[in-house]
Amino acid sequence: MTTRTEPLGVSAFLDALASRTSTPGGGSAAAVTGASGAALLTMVSEFTRDEGAGTTAAGIRCTRARTRLIELAAEDMIAFDEVMAWYRRDRQSTEYQHALHNAALVPCSIMAECAALVEDARLLQQSGNSNLITDVAIGAELLAAAITSADLNIMINARAIKTAGIRDTLRRDADSFLLAAGDLKQICQEIRRSL
Repeated sequence: MTTRTEPLGVSAFLDALASRTSTPGGGSAAAVTGASGAALLTMVSEFTRDEGAGTTAAGIRCTRARTRLIELAAEDMIAFDEVMAWYRRDRQSTEYQHALHNAALVPCSIMAECAALVEDARLLQQSGNSNLITDVAIGAELLAAAITSADLNIMINARAIKTAGIRDTLRRDADSFLLAAGDLKQICQEIRRSL
């Protein structure tokens, strides 16, 4: 007998994540976590009568973010494989530095996609179907977790980047997205207190 997760590929992804391979790893897991949060917000939108509140548009934005986050999960694997290839080949090369930079840009994009959904989560908290309020909270929490998880990948890649300007830009961008993680966690806490 098959489970519901098998046709969705969840089990296969988790098996790959648990295996003794470099990819998929934490970056892909962060992207999939963010995609899960976006999917929950989309679901709430789908079960909500819009009546001018903008929840339909929020659902569309969440769907787009979910699609992009799944793409970023794959891009993260490619970027990290490139880092490992140059690490083995020539750690002193400009190609290795370029690969590290690319590997840091992918989690930065993951953070950006998740951070962009703060206002949609807030809108769905206020105007979404009240029977699904905990799905809004869980979606917000998953988005926050994706942001803070992706930040760790930026940190590990940036520390090996030799150019201070690149490291500083990555850190500045990541810090702005971490503020959004705090906002998402606040949404979750507000909902928790209301239950």
